[in-house]
Amino acid sequence: MVMAGVIAACVWAFQPLATLLSLRKLNDYPLYRLDYYGDMQSNLAKAEALEHFFASWEQAIASQPQAGFACSLFFSAADPADMQYGRNFDWQYSPALVVVVHQPGGSTSISIANPQWMGFSVQRAAHLDQLPLVERLPLLASPALLTDGMNNRGLVVGMAAVPERGELFDAQKPTLDSLMAMRALLDTTASVPEAVELLAAHNIDMGSGPSIHYLIADSSGQSALVEITADGFFQSAPNGPYQTATNHYFTDPPEQQPACPRLETMNQALQAAGGRLAPGEAMRLLQQVSQANTQWSVVYHNTSGLMEVVMDLRYDQPLTLRLNMR
Repeated sequence: MVMAGVIAACVWAFQPLATLLSLRKLNDYPLYRLDYYGDMQSNLAKAEALEHFFASWEQAIASQPQAGFACSLFFSAADPADMQYGRNFDWQYSPALVVVVHQPGGSTSISIANPQWMGFSVQRAAHLDQLPLVERLPLLASPALLTDGMNNRGLVVGMAAVPERGELFDAQKPTLDSLMAMRALLDTTASVPEAVELLAAHNIDMGSGPSIHYLIADSSGQSALVEITADGFFQSAPNGPYQTATNHYFTDPPEQQPACPRLETMNQALQAAGGRLAPGEAMRLLQQVSQANTQWSVVYHNTSGLMEVVMDLRYDQPLTLRLNMR
């Protein structure tokens, strides 16, 4: 009986332990990689049972400065053999984390998360791989704190901040945190229609950070920009074989949309290319629209599963990872 209890305890703790032990440093930005095993809710419950210092990620995100930050996103869909989703994350400096989620019975995904949103200071996040395992426990929340990601069924999603316009609420619908919504999309959907349906079936709570909209794309070449405000649930169609987004509401009338040089640069380049980007061109376009506070640039190839990432404007030092696609 004692041995059976020991074995049960080891099995119970194995997945979060394997997750925490998988942490490794990829470069000196620093950017880390974490391979996440098991169900997130289960792992968090185990972490809470082991240690009670785990802080609310909503408080961690809300404490970050929000003014003056921006992002650039695009999806090029004209080449079915190599569709590319590009994204600049323009924010304050923080070490970053590539999270590969091995979802039991579901999709595998690769995404980028911000350790500061898990409650780590910049100083501690710079040395995550040197922390004792017990001090790494907040990393078990990392799948819920992504900024963008791709699953092995070819769905890609990213977000960008937009001005506050309130939240749509329906008492008959369940509620999802705005970042957890992206987690749900990567775990359970494979197409833009499925993703839009999931978002529409929930209240999306923006309380954990700034208001955001979502650029979603899939391996069939479909894309959509979803915007949710107190006035309703809106969906913006692509511009032919490509779609772009920055930090204003694209479902507003054109005359109400502000001028955005980054948006104009992306649209001109993608229109000239007919939505078909050769290898390396997506990252070069992200470099063109980068800003002084661009923390990373990432390109997801949702046909092949390739992920290219550049940290801190170091476009001569790209990292390449790959997700095995279905």
